[in-house]
Amino acid sequence: MLELAGLITHPLKSGKLKKTGSWNKSEINPNGLCDRLELLIVSHNAGNNSKSVAKGAIGIIDNTLNNQIITKNEYRALHQRIV
Repeated sequence: MLELAGLITHPLKSGKLKKTGSWNKSEINPNGLCDRLELLIVSHNAGNNSKSVAKGAIGIIDNTLNNQIITKNEYRALHQRIV
């Protein structure tokens, strides 16, 4: 869905294990994160402007950027849709 929206333009990257924050790449399910992020964005677009929705979405995009799953440009595009 995010690919269809033009937000993620490449397949999810895989790479060597890199510890970042409390998650590491071996523990991340990129498809699950994308599904959760999509749900949070749809909820936000439908008018749910609660802080928990925004915090959850920003937490996901922060961690996916830190784990090099998305690029900085994708991060900026997603972040702008949330805030």
